[in-house]
Formats: sequence, structure tokens, C-alpha cells
Amino acid sequence: MPRSSFRWTSTPVRLGADSSPLARRVATFFAFASDHRTHHLPALHHTRSRPACLIISHASALVLPFRYVQKQQPTEYQALSQLYCVTATYNLEGRTVPFFGGTVVTVYNQGTGADLVGAVNSGGAICARVKDASQPDKLYVAPCFLPNALAGPYWPIYLETNSDGEYTLVVVSGGQPDVVLQEDPPICTTSEQGTNDSGMWILARDAEADPAAIARAEAAMLSMGVGTSELVTVTQGAGCAAAYADRFIKPRDCATPGKCNPSSAAGSCSNFNGFIGGLLCKIFITVFSICI
Repeated sequence: MPRSSFRWTSTPVRLGADSSPLARRVATFFAFASDHRTHHLPALHHTRSRPACLIISHASALVLPFRYVQKQQPTEYQALSQLYCVTATYNLEGRTVPFFGGTVVTVYNQGTGADLVGAVNSGGAICARVKDASQPDKLYVAPCFLPNALAGPYWPIYLETNSDGEYTLVVVSGGQPDVVLQEDPPICTTSEQGTNDSGMWILARDAEADPAAIARAEAAMLSMGVGTSELVTVTQGAGCAAAYADRFIKPRDCATPGKCNPSSAAGSCSNFNGFIGGLLCKIFITVFSICI
């Protein structure tokens, strides 16, 4: 049984050899030792503003490799009917967002309906921003044409690694849980309404994660006062093969030179899907001289 403890190291997240110095500095700011497979912070404190909920700890590591959503809480922008074959691939492509000079991670987040084929969104990339380089795990996500003030929090609160130090599973919270599910002991979750400050996810490196690993993650969530009762199992595996085929997924697509974590992928409006997204991008470029 893995131990629930931390050991800080300077082991780098594996990026391409040509990754930018800034991307490498942020990606290596914190990483976990490979000899501890389970990582979560047990020290919790009651919040003064919402006394029934516990303040969650976060993982203090830039988490890039996860792809397959195993369980998640429905949200206003991802309804129950859309929780099939959901993937999220993170890539350092040198993108920028308005009024921000820090690290931006490109996120490809896609899913299907119950037919396991038809996309339920455009599949266009969105941008995760590392607002504070001293807390590279605290990502803030929004469409790339929006500034950080309109981005929502996505924080890893539990991690597992294998014997090679590779991340295998993560729990991500859409910010601080503040919806009370149980008062004694306090169990809370995030909202299912709105776009920001909502959502809860368990993601894995493999399409079909070890059920025991998912059980450990849920047990760790409860120990942190984070509820699991609203999580829904997301269909993954062989039935999603057709959906996976049309997506950018690591490491499958990393054989293409420069595809995964390139050092200076030039951002442009061509990266934006759809007429409205492209138009808004061009407006920002014209008015603020910012290329997304």
C-alpha cells in the first residue's frame, strides 16, 4: 500500500529538449520523489469564511501528462449527457493570453455523447495559466482570448506516481470546495453551477485506470473533507477508440517532431476553431497587439 507522504525534489517534468527556459523552470519548480507513489497533503484548516468546509491543500507540482477522465462531477458546461470518452491533454506550446507574460499551457479538452463518437464541443484549445510561478500547480483556465481575471481555478489536490516517477493519477478541484454535502464531519464539494469555481475530476494516464487507484483517490478526497458522492463514472476504453482517433493525445501523438511541448510554437489565430473565436482573437491582436 503506498504511503501518504511528500518528499520535495528537483526532478524535472520531462519536456522536450528544446523547451523554452521559462517552461523548463516552471515545470521543474516542484516535482515528487519517485519512491512515493501516493501524494497528498493531510494538514487541513477550517476556513473562517465558510466554517463548515475545510481548506484543501494542493499538490505544488505542474501536472501535465494526464489524459483520460475517470470520474467527474457534472458542471454547467459539461452536463451528465456529455461525460463519455472525456480527455484532457496538456501541452506547452508557447501560447500567450492577454495582459500576461507568464507560462501558459495549452489544454485540449474533449468528450462525446452516449454514442461515443460525436464530439460535444468544438475540441478547440483553451489556455491554462500559471499565475504564480511559486505555485505552478494552481492553474487558471479559460478560452485563450480571455484575460486571467476571467479564468477559473483548476488545482491538483492528490497525485499518484509509478516506480519510474511518472504521474499516473490526479484529482483536480475547480477551486476551493464550498458546497456543503455533510456537516459533521464536514464534507464539501465545488458548485455544479456556473463556469468558474466548479467541477471535480479524477484523471489517469491510462484510458482504463486501476480501480484500486481510483478507490485510493476517493479515500484521500474524503480524508481532506472533499466529497465523492457527486462524481460520475466516465466511459473510457475500447468503445472510445473512434473518438480518441481524432484527438491530440499524449504520448501517442508525440512521434511527430515538435508536437509535444515544443519550445516556441508560434501562437496565432489559426489555432482557434470557429469563426467567433478567430474573430475575437484578431480583435485582441489588433487592439492590444497580443498574438494568442
